Amino acid sequence: MRLENLKKTYGQRTVLQISCLEVTEGTRLAVLGPNGSGKSTMLKILAGVIKNDGEDMFLSHCGYLPQRSYAFDRTVIKNVESALWDLPRSKRRSAAENALRKTGMLSLSQAQGKTLSGGEMQRLALARVLAREPKILLLDEPTAACDIESETLIEKALKRWKGTLIFSTHSPAQAMRLSDRAIFLENGKILESGETAEMLMNPKSERVREYMSHWRVEYAQGNNDASGVGDDL
Repeated sequence: MRLENLKKTYGQRTVLQISCLEVTEGTRLAVLGPNGSGKSTMLKILAGVIKNDGEDMFLSHCGYLPQRSYAFDRTVIKNVESALWDLPRSKRRSAAENALRKTGMLSLSQAQGKTLSGGEMQRLALARVLAREPKILLLDEPTAACDIESETLIEKALKRWKGTLIFSTHSPAQAMRLSDRAIFLENGKILESGETAEMLMNPKSERVREYMSHWRVEYAQGNNDASGVGDDL
């Protein structure tokens, strides 16, 4: 998958300008960078939420999870079934239950969506996306509003999911756990890219080294796992 001429400008300010980004099928790509670096804009363009200023850009067969999740005023199971409107009614329930099971939400299937905690609502939102069985997942800070339990359950679901994953995160530790490649954005441009462990443990860019100096990441060689103490110190 070759993504070219990703660009978004608001007035005089260019918030994203990526000339070319290649993502091999099955890659798990982490998008890192400070606030305002263009991470969310990039994902919204790929998902077709906002229009690219360059060539028309839209990834088919993708599922998109925004940074702020939501729930309809109905039960959890009905929330997921709403994403399956084009399936025969007889198949919606089993597909929805399967998606809820993947995110650890099946036991709450009859709870009202509006009563969920932030982490539970994010797990519901992910289940709604997974129920569509996308080939590409586009996730914007998928665990930003989560407690440790929900973060663990979401990461477990993502590790088991098969397909191309592109997600933004502020956490190098999470990037280590979930991705095999990473890019670092600043001012809408890619400053550095490469294998996740190599880029984060041995950054070539002075700016990425400075950014990483604010984090402590403990990396276990060979198992693509990492942990951080609160991540930022």
